[in-house]
Amino acid sequence: RSAEAPAPTPTLAPVGALRGGKLIGAGGDQIGTVVEAMLRCDDAKLAYVVVRESGLGAEERLHALDPSELSFSQDGVRARLTPGDLARRPPLEKERWPIAPTKA
Repeated sequence: RSAEAPAPTPTLAPVGALRGGKLIGAGGDQIGTVVEAMLRCDDAKLAYVVVRESGLGAEERLHALDPSELSFSQDGVRARLTPGDLARRPPLEKERWPIAPTKA
């Protein structure tokens, strides 16, 4: 590598660091919080990310988002969703998380 070449950018991030991270929506505001990241056992790829809606409601609503809908950075997880888009997604049942997310 030459002295003038830029430093490589990180292409990996620890999955454990996702938990508790911000879900940033299309408008640049936080629309949720990452609760969990689910890996497939057969190939160790990310199956879906579980997020909790932000808001003042008393009921916790969790949603499974497909990784293809998300981008990941050190600042958090970004999605091209508005708070309304996220609220319209079917919520996860408390004790019955899916094998794969339901796409919108």
